[in-house]
Amino acid sequence: MNPSTEDFVEAIHKCHARNIFILPNNPNIIMAAEQACDVLEDDVDARVIQSKTIPQGLVACMMFNPDIEVEENYRGMKKAMKDVKSGAVTFSIKDTTIDGVEVKKDYFMGIKDKKIVTCLPDKYEAAYSLITKMVDSMTSIVTIITGEDIKNGEAKPLVDKLSSEHEDIEFDLRDGGQPVYSFLIGVE
Repeated sequence: MNPSTEDFVEAIHKCHARNIFILPNNPNIIMAAEQACDVLEDDVDARVIQSKTIPQGLVACMMFNPDIEVEENYRGMKKAMKDVKSGAVTFSIKDTTIDGVEVKKDYFMGIKDKKIVTCLPDKYEAAYSLITKMVDSMTSIVTIITGEDIKNGEAKPLVDKLSSEHEDIEFDLRDGGQPVYSFLIGVE
């Protein structure tokens, strides 16, 4: 799903808004989004907030305040996403070793900010391992977004275990239904 500049321009026009924030949530489409903003007419103020992951985009969206000026929203949204660590759990398609981590086919890799930090046979164990590597003394909230392969309620034991071990951290579990990634994780 890599939209072109033209796709962005078309989507912007369909919004019928004077001020638009675009959150790509993917580094591969930031340039196309920025080019779309450059070719717009002067009556539309479209700006790209360079989110590279879904957790960054969600945190930026939570900072949006309809009661303040566009520039203040833009600065606040950009600033908020800089404090987010992003993680993902997905399955491996082949045996290999990356960054010192042994990856086995059909195991689940825990990826922290684009670096594989764990690979285990169980997706819940991989998520647990990844999250424990992502949290630190400054962490206040962890958002866990489950993929289409996680059925309703299956991730609750994971959250319960993490909550009992990290009583000062809030764990927010959400159903995302995304393909490929069993878990998307945002740590703030």
